[in-house]
Amino acid sequence: ASTGNGELLVIDPETGRTIREFHDHKGRLTAIQSSPDGKNVLTAETNGKVVIRDASSWELVAEATLIRPGEQLEGASWRPNSREFVVHYWYPKNGPRVYALGPDGVHEVWELSDGQRHAAFSPDGLWLATFSPPRPGSDKDALSLLTILDVQTRSTRKQCALPVHDAVSLRWSPDGQLVAIGSLQSAHVWNWQNSDTT
Repeated sequence: ASTGNGELLVIDPETGRTIREFHDHKGRLTAIQSSPDGKNVLTAETNGKVVIRDASSWELVAEATLIRPGEQLEGASWRPNSREFVVHYWYPKNGPRVYALGPDGVHEVWELSDGQRHAAFSPDGLWLATFSPPRPGSDKDALSLLTILDVQTRSTRKQCALPVHDAVSLRWSPDGQLVAIGSLQSAHVWNWQNSDTT
């Protein structure tokens, strides 16, 4: 859990008591994520600092600052069956970036194209969904673009245009068939396998 000021609390689910406290961050936390194998916990804050701790001992595994000038980190999530994670940014000059946790720390492995804002791996880790809002200065009726990328080839598999400009969340269904994009006003669900949207 986070207190809102960058403090991370480890809470016993049975008693509700705080058993550990960490002060790795000074800014607002935008992500708290367990790795797919349950061995590590990743936390990230708006100013770009990412910290990875061992989930058993809570010892520090790695830390890095993963922003460039003009960026603000919005979120981070692990790739299933992998030690990779994707980081995305508020109104970035650059696209989301995929990083890997290796024996020598964190290193970048893939930078997505400019203009993509949200990014999330599918439950099987084979696909990466991204959301691209209309470019600044676009017509008010311009559509946003939801894209499915093949992680192995890094190529576009399918795209869908949607009337969502201010998305705040991008999620996959547990079976990987559906991708949901939500804003403060609406939500859209895309069955990307057959191109149906609701």
